[in-house]
Amino acid sequence: MLKNKIEAVLPLVQKPARYCGGELNSVVKNKNDVSVRFAFCFPDLYEVGMSHLGMKILYSLLNKDPEVWCERVFAPDMDMEKILRENGYPLFALESRDSVGDFDMIGFTLQYELSYTGILNMLDLAGIPVYAKDRGDSMAQMVCAGGPCVCNPEPVADFFDFFILGEGEEVNLEVMDLYAEMKKKGCTILDATCPFVARIHKIVEEESEKGRAVLIFGKHGHPEVVGIAARCKTPLIAETEEDLKEILQKYANSPLSVVCQTTFQKEICLKFVNIVKNTCNSPQIFDTICNATELRQSEAHSLALRSDFAVVIGDPSSSNSQSLYRLCQTYCPK
Repeated sequence: MLKNKIEAVLPLVQKPARYCGGELNSVVKNKNDVSVRFAFCFPDLYEVGMSHLGMKILYSLLNKDPEVWCERVFAPDMDMEKILRENGYPLFALESRDSVGDFDMIGFTLQYELSYTGILNMLDLAGIPVYAKDRGDSMAQMVCAGGPCVCNPEPVADFFDFFILGEGEEVNLEVMDLYAEMKKKGCTILDATCPFVARIHKIVEEESEKGRAVLIFGKHGHPEVVGIAARCKTPLIAETEEDLKEILQKYANSPLSVVCQTTFQKEICLKFVNIVKNTCNSPQIFDTICNATELRQSEAHSLALRSDFAVVIGDPSSSNSQSLYRLCQTYCPK
């Protein structure tokens, strides 16, 4: 058992009390009697994590639920980490000494940005894939985070399945209840990202790794464009011709890769592509407009040319609806 293995190495570390558990008011349950096992991770040493009042409050609150067993996990110091890695032992929870990888949910509290590297190290020690995309469709090992730093989660978004914003006292219990219900029903996680958007994500990640700046034709602030830009080391967004010319003044001689928002207007995209080709040295241009979007725009163009007036039915805030509206307005003023 992992518990016995951990106990055997405790005399070899400088501060074994960090890894013993069993403190007054710590909670031990029978894992077979609960629906959800939650590993509450603080990405720093035991002394730092246990001085945090919020962790004590949430620990107590979650363990009052008879269907939930919340256990504490802290980052090991260098001496313990060395022993774990040399012996192939995974990161463990204090109460049961079970591997963190055996838990249903793994939750991190993000109190300060300097702990971010500790999060990745703890996931690696636990044998859990660091990137959320590599964890498959199982409900097990779902990794979430809360705390003050999730007000800006984008720097660590690729490593978490979801974030809990705001005060955790009530929402954490709701999350546990929802997870227990989904687990009971045998639910799995499906990536519902549009395949055209997923293709762009893959392209820009690969191009960024090559050291190329990524030029994105799309609307500033649009969720798709924000998501694409987040995957680039040097994202450049051009919504208007003025945006594009300003960008090219600086990056005309730089290695440049070009993608387009899937719902961007085709005619504008082609116009921008020609400007880039005439200005830049060997740009890498990818055709990423969605086929369905291109077809709708083509049909709207055809209808507008032979109509007295055109009606676009859709969400006024939708980028796709706005593109169709502008297209129809160009060829059919009514």
